[in-house]
Amino acid sequence: MQSNAAMIIMNKEVSSRSKKELAKMTKEFRQSNSVDLSSFKMLLKAYQREIDALSERCGESDAFYINLFEELKDGEAVRLRQAGAGDESDLKATKMEVERLREEAEGLRGLSAKLEETKLELERVSKEGESMVTEIVSLKASREEITATAKTEIERLILVRDELVIDNDKLKRTKNESLVDVGKEKDDEVARLQREVMEYEEEFKGLKDQDLTIKQLQKQIKQQNEQYSVEIERRIKEGIKDGLDEGDEKVNEVMNREAEWMRKCETLELELRAERAGRQASDNNLVTGIQSQGDREEAFEQQKKILLGETERLMEELYILGRERDELKLKLGELGKLPAGVTDPTDPTFNLNFENERTALMNEIAEANGTLQQVRKERKMREEELEESANSLKLELDVVRNRGRGVIEELESVKSELRLLPSKEEAERMRKELRVLKQVNFNEDGEGDEEGEDGGVEGILMKRLRKVEGDLIGAQRESNEKDAELERLLKGTKTLEEENAELVKLVERLEGDVVALQKGVAASSLGGEGELLRGILEKNNTSRATPVKVAPSTPLGGTGLGGSGTLSPGHQMTTILMAQRDRLQEKVSSLEQTRDSLRKELTSALRKSESVFQQNEKLYERLRYAGTGVGEATQDIGDVRDLEEGFEKKHDPFKEFAQREKRRRLAKLGPVETIVYTVARLVLGNKTGRNGLVIYVVLLHFLIFITTYHWAHEKSCGGLDLLHPELHDHETITHMHGGVPEIADHLKLSN
Repeated sequence: MQSNAAMIIMNKEVSSRSKKELAKMTKEFRQSNSVDLSSFKMLLKAYQREIDALSERCGESDAFYINLFEELKDGEAVRLRQAGAGDESDLKATKMEVERLREEAEGLRGLSAKLEETKLELERVSKEGESMVTEIVSLKASREEITATAKTEIERLILVRDELVIDNDKLKRTKNESLVDVGKEKDDEVARLQREVMEYEEEFKGLKDQDLTIKQLQKQIKQQNEQYSVEIERRIKEGIKDGLDEGDEKVNEVMNREAEWMRKCETLELELRAERAGRQASDNNLVTGIQSQGDREEAFEQQKKILLGETERLMEELYILGRERDELKLKLGELGKLPAGVTDPTDPTFNLNFENERTALMNEIAEANGTLQQVRKERKMREEELEESANSLKLELDVVRNRGRGVIEELESVKSELRLLPSKEEAERMRKELRVLKQVNFNEDGEGDEEGEDGGVEGILMKRLRKVEGDLIGAQRESNEKDAELERLLKGTKTLEEENAELVKLVERLEGDVVALQKGVAASSLGGEGELLRGILEKNNTSRATPVKVAPSTPLGGTGLGGSGTLSPGHQMTTILMAQRDRLQEKVSSLEQTRDSLRKELTSALRKSESVFQQNEKLYERLRYAGTGVGEATQDIGDVRDLEEGFEKKHDPFKEFAQREKRRRLAKLGPVETIVYTVARLVLGNKTGRNGLVIYVVLLHFLIFITTYHWAHEKSCGGLDLLHPELHDHETITHMHGGVPEIADHLKLSN
């Protein structure tokens, strides 16, 4: 589609450029005063090329329209094949419109072919006319040359004759005057001159015969021109007749091909009807929900409008092509005939007629230029309309394709669902299992009684599945609520523990203050109260302390009372601290009770969560069992998806099989293999072991390299000189200690 649009844009640009060139050439031809056939020939060829280009672009547009129409027809066939039973009357009307448009397109193709043949014949005739014109011009030039040479020769002969007459008179006068002097010599001279005069007279007669020859040549030229005109007319008539005959033959061939194609269409239509009748029973229920009757009627109406618009456009183009064909026929007839009243092309009036004909041709060219501009405007409008219609057809084609893809996807999904449906044996097995479930009180709500066992198994399973899904969602909701409550309790426990820790810290700080106070107060000043305070502090943390009242009969100078009869400041501080300790102990005991109750609730919540999880697993197992006969009805439930993931992780057969195989292989290993496996797992199982192993291997290789190098290049290695002095300068091992042997030693050894 994009390539065709680019081609149309390029054709527009080429047409605009050629239009400018034709306008320029026409303007130059009008401004030229001289009659030049070559310029007219160039202008005519330019117009012929432009007409050929227009016809080619028209053919390309027709081909583009036909391709687009075939694509639409294929899309419509696919849509009708998928849609099932359509409206047969609308289909027949649409087919008739399509056939009519196709016939008109074939007619246009035939007319364009005839137009091309007529153009070729016109070019051939114009070439023959141009060759004849050149021959006539050459004959005219030869005739004028012969006439000019004849005139010059006649004038020369006339001058020679006059000179001879004058010489003869002079000779006669001289003869009469000097008869005696001249004598015999003069007589000879006179005879010679008479012979020359006779020769000149014979030559003059020959010139007269040459004039007659020129007249005969003119007659022959005239006859030849007449023969040429007759031959041109005959050839033009034969060309027109042959073109019409060939056009009729091609039209007959096209009609035969069209009839054959119609027969093929009828056979294909019968096959399509048979296939549709075979598939109608299975696809009727599936296709009814895809597209309503109103949408199909609207689509048919839109296609009908588009086809009618294209038909009008093709009729206009047919009218324009017919008019151009008639104009070309008229021009061909005018080119093949001589002007009226002119039988001799050499006649001077022929030039005047040719000038008149040239003026008429110029007027026709101007009219053709105006018509060409109008045709270009109309063609531009048609191209715009074609582009708009192409865009609309493209959009409709995309819509049809999208619908077709949607229908195909729906059909595939329906086919997949049909494949997922159980067979008759599986249905019987499911019925038996359903009866078993009913017997074990699985269907305790009475949803599927004996009446629905044969035909309502699917409904019973769907009801059971909905019930299981409802129970599952309720259990999930309860689990979420329990989780929220558990989280709330955990937060409360955490806050209580924090408060308890703060209170414990406060108690410890207060006890420290009491101990410091106890150490700071002297025992002697406190008296009996010191003993009491010490006993109180040594009691258990859970004991209660009552405030101690001092008898009013205590003397003022006693150890525990002041001058006013009240307790001493140390005793008052002790009493306050004891009371505060009692309050803190009560609060701690209440917090411990709250903590114990929260722990009990947490334990019960965890137990309930475990029980809910077990119930969810059982429900998922039931749901999975019930979903085997319904297909993929539970795919859109997120809770079921989570349950499925947890169930698969917990009951993964592949993981269990891998662990079982691992244990079996480890049990088959021997002691040494077990030790090697354990050591390798310990060493290679962590990053530190791997790094240590690499460092150990590198150091070991480095040590081996240093040792071998030392042994190979040191003479005193291992005390070899002391143990074996005879090997110190031995010729065999000299090169092993101290490097490469010297050249002198080598020569000595060789000698």
